[in-house]
Amino acid sequence: MNGFFKIKDPLHRFTIYGANMQTDIRSKRAGEHEAGLLLLQKSIYEEYAIRLPETIPEDEIAFGAHGKPYLRNFPRIHFNISHSYGRVVCAFAKTPVGVDVERIAPVKDALLRRTLAQQEQQELQALVGAGYDRDEIFFRYWTAKESYLKYLGCGITRELRDVVISLQLPKDGGPWTAHFDQRERISQYGPAEGFLLSVSYP
Repeated sequence: MNGFFKIKDPLHRFTIYGANMQTDIRSKRAGEHEAGLLLLQKSIYEEYAIRLPETIPEDEIAFGAHGKPYLRNFPRIHFNISHSYGRVVCAFAKTPVGVDVERIAPVKDALLRRTLAQQEQQELQALVGAGYDRDEIFFRYWTAKESYLKYLGCGITRELRDVVISLQLPKDGGPWTAHFDQRERISQYGPAEGFLLSVSYP
């Protein structure tokens, strides 16, 4: 694990830890899962001075109805993990939180139409017309939707087109933001080294 980094929300709503992890492509899913647990161990000690065992017992991590993990012995610590192509992130908060990281890649029109609502497609075209990168904007929508669904604890059990996100341009040097139904808030960071992440919180 290298390239360890930390993002602290200035309003103290959440903290994000991240790192790069080289994984064996033949066991990519298992490697990224292991990387997520390693980052959880390191970051929970940094954030709360809690030292988890080197090998986290299976009964230490429990899961909600749709698979959202939580620490059985520390149920008031809200966390969420995401990984993509060797980049792994872990978000902590005092309230439910969801995080998603993705590597920006070329997007086919069919995927765009399948995942973005008509309103979002129009907003994307307007942003592209204003000079923003099409693939980056798509992944701003994608990570916002995934982080929001993970915040709810339901994962991708809903049609992504039904989760309509509104993007907000950065203000005063701050991050991009987004919201769903004018309530839940989403902050975005990147792109950095080709990756983009979103974190959702109440």
